[in-house]
Amino acid sequence: MSFKTVFVALFATLTIAAPATNVDASLEARNDAVNVVEKRFEPGWCTFHQHDDWSNGLDTNPTTKIQLNFFDGKKNQFYTFPQTNVRGQIPYHIKPDGFSDPITLSGGPDGGWKYEYKGDVWTTSDKNRCSAGKRADPGSKGNHGRNTQDYDCGFTC
Repeated sequence: MSFKTVFVALFATLTIAAPATNVDASLEARNDAVNVVEKRFEPGWCTFHQHDDWSNGLDTNPTTKIQLNFFDGKKNQFYTFPQTNVRGQIPYHIKPDGFSDPITLSGGPDGGWKYEYKGDVWTTSDKNRCSAGKRADPGSKGNHGRNTQDYDCGFTC
């Protein structure tokens, strides 16, 4: 066998083997990242804080913005759903990190929110599951013509 044949065979072997190692390392890193989320999230009685901010009836570009901060069974915050305009997108589905199923929101700030998670259903008027903060109307000091309200709710996760 000539030196050229050996060199070409060795080069081809190294070239083919190298990507497999990188793919394995990439998959391992991705699996480690998934495990970090699973270790960080503790199931049990989860809670969330929801902030609503919606426009008054005179607004020419009406919005209904919500933001939610989720806390796991050990009361550690594990997910933040950033302020998002959900007007015209109800029902809306939010899938926090570590959850296998989404939480579905329906209703709205005027009539109250309804939540569904894995067959469990509750509303913001359910006193055993949610507490509602005082509603701030457009005329409230510092409210800049917007309606706001906060909720704290709990559910089994």
